[in-house]
Amino acid sequence: EYTRIRTEQRKRELFVFLLTIILLVLGVVFDLCIRFLKLSFIPVDELPSFSMALLQIQGTVVTLAFAVIAFISGNNSDTYLGILVTHYYLEERPVFLTQKRITIIGIIILAIGIVAQILSGYNTVIYGSFSQLALIILAVVDIYQAFEDKHSQHEEFEKYYKIRSPK
Repeated sequence: EYTRIRTEQRKRELFVFLLTIILLVLGVVFDLCIRFLKLSFIPVDELPSFSMALLQIQGTVVTLAFAVIAFISGNNSDTYLGILVTHYYLEERPVFLTQKRITIIGIIILAIGIVAQILSGYNTVIYGSFSQLALIILAVVDIYQAFEDKHSQHEEFEKYYKIRSPK
């Protein structure tokens, strides 16, 4: 039963991770097409300004993600079966994309965006922002699960406890 929960979580994380990679690769490919083939798919006026605005928004969102995670994990000391609720939802339940890793990936995407902006890789900045958005949506969904219905939360904890505890 708990393996079903882990499988669903794994599928969701894999989808978001692959989407993030695909979007970043698309941005780089589009920038290379513009630079070397002089091929533009969607011409945009003032692309540098638009890209810079997106990069600023992305930097703000990454910073806010730090603050929200710190606030939630620092102010919630609820436990069930000896398991800290916030630690479970932020670090134990996620298979690969824990909140810590999502934040680190967000910083890496932001750094890629800054370098791309300097090199006039505006599509990379734009698609990096889209990939950041996908990661943030996953993070928000995972965080809000910590505050869902207590009954279903306790059932999941009991399944987790049975697997985690020594026999």
